[in-house]
Amino acid sequence: MRQGVLASSARVFEQTKVTDVSRSEGRVVITTPQGQVRADKAVLAANAFSGEWGITPKHLAVPLWVIEVETEPIAPESLRALGWTSRSGLITQHNIMENYRLTSRNTIVFGVRRIERGTGFPLPTSEKTPDPALVEELAGAFATRFPSLADVAVARAWGGWIAITSSWLPIAGQVGGNVFYSIACNGHGLAQAPYVGTLIADLIVDGKRPEDLDFLWAERPEFPRPMMMNRIGLRTVWTVDRFNDLINGSRRNARKGSLPVA
Repeated sequence: MRQGVLASSARVFEQTKVTDVSRSEGRVVITTPQGQVRADKAVLAANAFSGEWGITPKHLAVPLWVIEVETEPIAPESLRALGWTSRSGLITQHNIMENYRLTSRNTIVFGVRRIERGTGFPLPTSEKTPDPALVEELAGAFATRFPSLADVAVARAWGGWIAITSSWLPIAGQVGGNVFYSIACNGHGLAQAPYVGTLIADLIVDGKRPEDLDFLWAERPEFPRPMMMNRIGLRTVWTVDRFNDLINGSRRNARKGSLPVA
């Protein structure tokens, strides 16, 4: 996608932070540390970071910090013993899912399990690092899911901000006549964001809202505070997941062998 945009006639300014979005004389003004861009229309698609601008509707989504971990390279014979022939990604049936993905480097990337809510804007970025205790917890979960790989070490960990809504669905809408937004894919943005983006593009060009966009469209930008997304609520969800591990047999079965894979 990046190569496609760079090869187009669009002017692209990468690594340019937008500090404000406002209106002036019927146009949208995008302010950056080095200058301003004026446009007839603008689309806000900065996900969790959209809350940094005053023009964004309040309580649109909750910013959550999630982390991923990657193992060291795994011996090919150990991977073959898993029977993971399709290399399709895996998720667990938790409220806060664990995800596992086999890479072309013969490593396994996995993560989430526990999430942290952002407490205010602007969100910390470069100075924020994964909690070592959570990395250790994820490593323990990995050893439980894949006991034959329990001796495989964690090589690195990283984190980032995603946006979550109380409905677990993306939200799209319009502020005034010339500012549109597409925010909060709830961790599924790789599939959802490009599609929702094409729908909003069709709306802007054709002036008619596509039917698929109606399901996500917010006619009035007024949203209640997501009650379960506070620190106590998130901790409660994590506790429920760990309790379910004890009663649904997943921990017991995992000790006997790896998770079933396609």
